[in-house]
Amino acid sequence: MTRSTSPLIALMVLAALLAAPADAAQRTRKRPEPPPPPQFKVDVATRPMAMDRLALSIPAGSVIGKLKTGCFLSGSSEPLYTEHAFRGVPTQDYIGVFSAEAGAAGYRVASAQAGDLFTSGEAAKAELVVGAAILSLKADGCIDPGIMGFSTSMDSTVAVDWQVFDPLEKKIVFRGSNQGVAKVKVNQASSLISIEAARAAFREAAKAILADPNFVAAVKDPRGGPANGSNGALFPEAAAPSPGAAVPAATTPAAGPTRIGYLPLRAKPFREQVDELRGQVVTVRTPSSTGSAFYISDTLLLTNEHVVSGFNDVRVRFLGGREIAAQVLATDARRDVALLKTESAGVSGLALRLDNPELSSPVFVIGSPMGAEQEGSITAGVVSAFRDSDEGPLIQSDAGITGGNSGGPLFDDKGNVIGISVMIKVNQGLTTPINLFIPISGALQKLGLERAP
Repeated sequence: MTRSTSPLIALMVLAALLAAPADAAQRTRKRPEPPPPPQFKVDVATRPMAMDRLALSIPAGSVIGKLKTGCFLSGSSEPLYTEHAFRGVPTQDYIGVFSAEAGAAGYRVASAQAGDLFTSGEAAKAELVVGAAILSLKADGCIDPGIMGFSTSMDSTVAVDWQVFDPLEKKIVFRGSNQGVAKVKVNQASSLISIEAARAAFREAAKAILADPNFVAAVKDPRGGPANGSNGALFPEAAAPSPGAAVPAATTPAAGPTRIGYLPLRAKPFREQVDELRGQVVTVRTPSSTGSAFYISDTLLLTNEHVVSGFNDVRVRFLGGREIAAQVLATDARRDVALLKTESAGVSGLALRLDNPELSSPVFVIGSPMGAEQEGSITAGVVSAFRDSDEGPLIQSDAGITGGNSGGPLFDDKGNVIGISVMIKVNQGLTTPINLFIPISGALQKLGLERAP
């Protein structure tokens, strides 16, 4: 048994059919697009940051919405699942969306690489790491077989949890959640529109979090300086460095080199004072790597430029685990040396021997090969040769060094520093690698340091 169509419904259907051509003509007229909202611009200097991880917290197989055929009249609809929006979409796509929006807003954005959540693979040259978790996505759309041809549209809303992590301090400095809402339309029948809609909604969430005052406060550079691109300079690399920024030694004031205190050369055998010497060699930690350094006074340290390259502030770790902040005062990239400063560390500094040791004389190395887990490691050898390079003289030794030793001291047999670990050359077939060290006299000269008589 079937029910007859009511006269009222029949009239409504007839009216809709009669009005369809007029409606279609109206739709073909181009309506003026509303102007886009003004681009947010951060008005303070920010620390270099990079997004390098994204988590999808929506279970696979979850229904996120529906895609209907026919936008105005009733039609069939198909459910949309998580896989429709995210399958085949690499994490790097979303990282690129955030990085592009952060750059457009004036933030300092560093390059990034993927890694496990806040434990490895930190972004290169970034002081802060940004992570995001997509908590939910709602997407509803329709395919319209209109008079002028097919079109597909979709409304989407995404919820995102944001985190900003400081690798040096090992703590989350910002956490917040927000939503992004977007509408996407393409002039064709598209089954991929859910991918575009999810990305567009995420872009809106990224824009919103970048404009959040709490986010701005969390990533603000405490060293000050102008906002990125706000000084109008056509050549930003020629702008004056911000307070606390690392500067090359060539900018040392013309008044003359900086004088450091004189420490008498040590006379006891190395093994009799090894504990004291190890206590003045530290591990240097940046968001992207570790190296070694050593004190030449109660507050000043020497290391390699490549250990701290790109950073104004780092951390130094003493034997036993105590950590303090260090500021990069000066660098010389060509000679690969850097000068750091900390608060008073309660040490005397190591004695510096400015003349070259004799060929074949015993030497010792202290450092943190492969990181802080091996801090305070000691190796021994002899002075194998003196070499010349485009960057300057080098001391060659068979005293073993490896990654993490960079910037650590080379001692003579009395515990006086004669060089800085800098380079390992390994050729296939060589049993012993060639280990090279910067003479301490050349390092001081390049950094504008002069030892008091």
